[in-house]
Amino acid sequence: MSGLPPNQSDALLPRDIAPARCLDCYYVLEGLEQSRCPECGRSFDLYDAGTFTRKPPFVRWKLWLPGLIQAMIFGAVSMAILALLGQWGWALWIGVPLAAGCLLGYRFSAAWILMPALALTLVTAMVLSALTLSLAGPFCAIILSGIFLLPICGGAVAGLILRTILKARGYEQSAYLPSLILFALLLFGAVMEDRFGTITPRESVSTTRIIHAPIDTAWESIMFYEDVTHDPPWILRIGLAHPLRTYGSSARAGDEKVCIYNKGRLTKRIAEVEAPHLLAFTIAEQSIGYERDVHLTGGRFRFEVIDDQSTRVTLTTEYEPLLGPRFAWRWGEHYAVRTLHEHVLEGMAREAESGRAGSVTVRPARWEGR
Repeated sequence: MSGLPPNQSDALLPRDIAPARCLDCYYVLEGLEQSRCPECGRSFDLYDAGTFTRKPPFVRWKLWLPGLIQAMIFGAVSMAILALLGQWGWALWIGVPLAAGCLLGYRFSAAWILMPALALTLVTAMVLSALTLSLAGPFCAIILSGIFLLPICGGAVAGLILRTILKARGYEQSAYLPSLILFALLLFGAVMEDRFGTITPRESVSTTRIIHAPIDTAWESIMFYEDVTHDPPWILRIGLAHPLRTYGSSARAGDEKVCIYNKGRLTKRIAEVEAPHLLAFTIAEQSIGYERDVHLTGGRFRFEVIDDQSTRVTLTTEYEPLLGPRFAWRWGEHYAVRTLHEHVLEGMAREAESGRAGSVTVRPARWEGR
């Protein structure tokens, strides 16, 4: 061996010293006939020590971190671009996490047990990206955590399968080409969704509560969310804009109640009053930070006599949903609306059952100063 060049002498060291490994992914190259690593596609020559390494793969992060970073960047950039193009449906909320998960699986070559942790890390990173880019508020971010999980996991499995197929067929696995292909598919999907998407019908959510007071007393306890004085549940504190104060009247048809929030204002116009059975209103103005998510259209309070000391009150909210797909967002929207209803009806029950019920046209909210 002394007659060989220095690099070849090093390459032909006894195999019990250390196996030859790929410089990129540390795949063991001993005994391979081909000149490319079957794991990552990098070329090598067992007679050229500069094309492989005999060092053990102490730096295991190379097997998963590049793929995770690429998936994170792809997810954030794709969400920003699609949102800028006005896309708020399947392509943004399902397609992007599916593609990001596919990249994660495609670039992954570590132990399989690590994949669930990486998928959860990618979910967290994409939710934080949506918050940072102002594509979602705190409550929507909670919903997104559930929406993103399944597409990311499914995409990761698809990426692993694609990588295995390419490796078995001897194709070189490009680090950047999948990103370009997946992004092109996302844009195509967004165009198709805009062209062939259906108009989403209005949603209506109703919540009923029994108030232990005569119907006239229950009627006098009517209040909107902005008038309720006890603290709201945590989901409303983190998920909705904070009401500061209200002014105006809700006594007769045509009256307007203006609700001032920390992010804008909401104006409710009274559409119908049939005391003491019905009060209906429409939303004349909405500017509280959720205009890309929902368009509130109106609601109503309906009162029904149960007996002399009990009244059934039903509060209904109607809105036009702007986010898709509907199966992913509807449950969260309905949960938030029902929570708000229960908070309002609890305030009305406290007012009526304590004997303090009366007509209120201007009332400061507990939020002021927070």
